[in-house]
Amino acid sequence: MRRAFVLPILAVFAGAAPSADTPIKTGVEEHVEVQLVQLNFIATDGKGNPVPGLTTDDVEITEGGAPRRLAFVQPYYERRGTAQKAPAPAGPSASVAVSPGRWIVFVVDNYASSQGTKLRAVQALQQFVTKDMAPGDRAAIVAFTGKTELVQTFTSDREKLKIAADRVFSTIDRVAADRFGEIASLLDLMQTCRGSARSSSCAQSQANAYEDERAREADAFLVALTQLTRSLAPIPDVKAIVLFSDGFARIPASDAIDAARATLGFRQAMQLNFSVDRTDAAFDTLADAASRARVSFFTINPGSTNRAGVSSAQVGSAQSEATNPEQIDVFRRSQENYQQGLAELARRTGGTASLDPDVHEALGKIIDLSAGLYTAGYYLSDDRKLFGNHDVRIKIRRKGVHVDVRREIPHLPDPPLLTGELTAVPDPCSENKRRIVVARLRLDRSRLVFEKVGKIFSNNFSIYLRVQEDDRAEPLHDSYRYLNITNTAEEMKQGRLPDPVIEETLQGPCRPLTVLVTAIDSGTGSRAEFTARVEP
Repeated sequence: MRRAFVLPILAVFAGAAPSADTPIKTGVEEHVEVQLVQLNFIATDGKGNPVPGLTTDDVEITEGGAPRRLAFVQPYYERRGTAQKAPAPAGPSASVAVSPGRWIVFVVDNYASSQGTKLRAVQALQQFVTKDMAPGDRAAIVAFTGKTELVQTFTSDREKLKIAADRVFSTIDRVAADRFGEIASLLDLMQTCRGSARSSSCAQSQANAYEDERAREADAFLVALTQLTRSLAPIPDVKAIVLFSDGFARIPASDAIDAARATLGFRQAMQLNFSVDRTDAAFDTLADAASRARVSFFTINPGSTNRAGVSSAQVGSAQSEATNPEQIDVFRRSQENYQQGLAELARRTGGTASLDPDVHEALGKIIDLSAGLYTAGYYLSDDRKLFGNHDVRIKIRRKGVHVDVRREIPHLPDPPLLTGELTAVPDPCSENKRRIVVARLRLDRSRLVFEKVGKIFSNNFSIYLRVQEDDRAEPLHDSYRYLNITNTAEEMKQGRLPDPVIEETLQGPCRPLTVLVTAIDSGTGSRAEFTARVEP
């Protein structure tokens, strides 16, 4: 049983000021975000180059043709020294943070991608860390192995990132399922059904089994990416997730539909029952999480363009006129369907989808394009239904600037709020006008949702802590933590488990300071913001 989290971190930040100690103010701020909608977008010129420096004066957002009032326009990052003090927020998601560098999460799909894709991804990671990482950038590395595994949390330390990339490399020996072999088996089974007395029911059974398996894969991937996205929400800056993957089924039934058409013919295939919208709800949930977290996905698929053709050529029976009168290339269409899954992920979150065997070049284009990435926040009007998909158009008033012109922006009901308590206990000031402050956050366990994973119950949550001076835009110190609680079924049954506690030791000047902590449950999206005031 894990009784508490105590992180023995000593954070040192600069500054000097008068001494003296006074009592602190502590508490939790609860905000209900019901009227603010956020979306990420990329602004480019006519040549595809990013356009930096956009403000609320440059951006116009309409919803259903009606203009909407902008709350803010926030760039992905700003160069140090150009930051302006953020305006008073209308809620936690209306605040505009200032970051001198980029927040980047690299996700390597170690579960369903080919060995070649994994190798190229790791090589591109290593080259980025060595050559392309800029001062102020903070990167994290995640591996998807059927679940998300944090290999390296956010850091600017190149050596730590190189070691993490090597660790990802050491785990790529898992051989992904032979998807094209599974399609070939499905075609053979459908061909067997064609010659049976009950061909339709036989084909329906085979199609259902295949579709269900693809749907489970897509759902597991989207759920994992949604939880990863939510875990980034406490960080108030715009974030980018770069995903290296061969993709996942946008429409899980697509392969089965094509296999039925290729073997049974169009008329009989269309008499079967297929579901073409099984991933829509999962995409909506992920897009809503990305909107709240200010996250865009950039996907890189390095190997799709040639494997489908090779596989199609090898399976001659599936391409012959006798057994495939419509001459449907099931293998290539499957590959396109998997790329469409990545493309939809990027489109719904304001990113880009790349299909390029040169992974390092594709990653370089994404990094270059990031200067044109923004989050815009706007308010709903009273006459607009609150929940559901919002048909949004973005227009830039500057001549020659292009953005994604239309997006469906989901806004789902807000989850319950987390509760707890933040305290900041200062030591007396030293002779050099500095002191230690111990920040301690306790979260009410009853507000966290635990998921059963095998024989244990697990909860993942993340926190972002920052220390702010009243007259300074950039924080004196900030830190991000991704944490996990696990308990056995017996421990859960006994109850009365302690609340999780996170502690961080800060060292700084004897000046008025505000400690702010944002916490979020990655599984549900429940969140809260806590503040503690330290007076001189």
